[in-house]
Amino acid sequence: MNHATTSQLNKSQPTHYNVAKLLVLGLVFHLIYIGTVFDCYFTSPVVNGMKSHSVGHAESKRLVLIVGDGLRADLLFNEDAFPAIPDAPKVVAPYLKSIAATRGAFGISHTRVPTESRPGHVAIIGGMYEDVSAGWKTNPVNFDSVFNQSSHTFSFGSPDILPMFSRGATPGKVKTWCYNEEDEDFTKDATFLDIWVLDQLKGLFKNATTDATLDAQLRSGKVVFFLHLLGLDTTGHSYRPHSREYMNNIQVVDDVVQQTETLLNDFYEDQETSFIFTADHGMSVIGNHGDGDPDNTRTPLIAWGRGIRGPLRDTSPSSHDSYSKTWGLDTLFRRDVEQGDLAALMASLLGIDWPVNSVGVLPDVDPTRPGYLSPRLGDQSLAEAALVNAKVRCPAAAYA
Repeated sequence: MNHATTSQLNKSQPTHYNVAKLLVLGLVFHLIYIGTVFDCYFTSPVVNGMKSHSVGHAESKRLVLIVGDGLRADLLFNEDAFPAIPDAPKVVAPYLKSIAATRGAFGISHTRVPTESRPGHVAIIGGMYEDVSAGWKTNPVNFDSVFNQSSHTFSFGSPDILPMFSRGATPGKVKTWCYNEEDEDFTKDATFLDIWVLDQLKGLFKNATTDATLDAQLRSGKVVFFLHLLGLDTTGHSYRPHSREYMNNIQVVDDVVQQTETLLNDFYEDQETSFIFTADHGMSVIGNHGDGDPDNTRTPLIAWGRGIRGPLRDTSPSSHDSYSKTWGLDTLFRRDVEQGDLAALMASLLGIDWPVNSVGVLPDVDPTRPGYLSPRLGDQSLAEAALVNAKVRCPAAAYA
């Protein structure tokens, strides 16, 4: 009996040993498997040592980039965009709407997931779609941008956004004016954040009247002004995008754009400024963003000023769909872009080196439809831009 019991125990030992071995093997396999996912999808797209390229000539002397954080395309362009508000105006942003209708180019800038502020701004200014591992780290990997390639960039806005582009850039090139983080209060009226940005811009030009060094920097070529208007994002989270508060904030943004253009024109008096207005992401009906909801991925784009074409008659078949039929712009050509294309557009306007990791496509290199530029040298400029675009997106082409 004892002998039989011992034999049974001896037979059971290899079974326990095999189960433990299988568990360890399974754990190792899953760790390796998870590691491969992170290695594939959580690796920075930034590649160092890339060669810079530029068109070699500028369409304008300076550029103003205005980003309405969290602004939906439909609520900016639509007529009667806020029907639930009794006294809402038919056109909530008359100045921007008039630019699109009479002297600029417009469309939708399509964003990618995640529809958050950091990756949106990296796409707009750096021309690349940052890996999701970056999260909200300031600069997990330093990257090139339109700001870094400018002669001087003067940026105003949120402390969550501006430092991304000043750290890692050439020292002293990207200057920032940020309000305190405590001012980003979801319980208060957020329009004062956008007004603060405008006030700082006014102060900059006023200081230039008594500061010769600042005046010289402002009057040099290849200058960028960046206005980050956070109010809409904060208001949208707090009150939802169909609220009176969000509507009022759009009106504030419209006024900021108008006053900004007036400030630039009064200071320079040369009509050599390009303007681009867009958003980093939209806002869902319940006041959030981050996913691929179309209300989050469709953002407005309006460009005007030096080097930008005026409005064009719509094509056949129409460039509009059911989404934009209510804009009141259906007789004019709507030109959509990918968000990462904006860096290429800005670099072409300023005649600077394109950000080395840019994956965007300049809208004007597509021969099947109009782009955004009105180049001084016509088709020659567009051909040169297409070559530069190919060299930046495919580095091997630079050595062909």
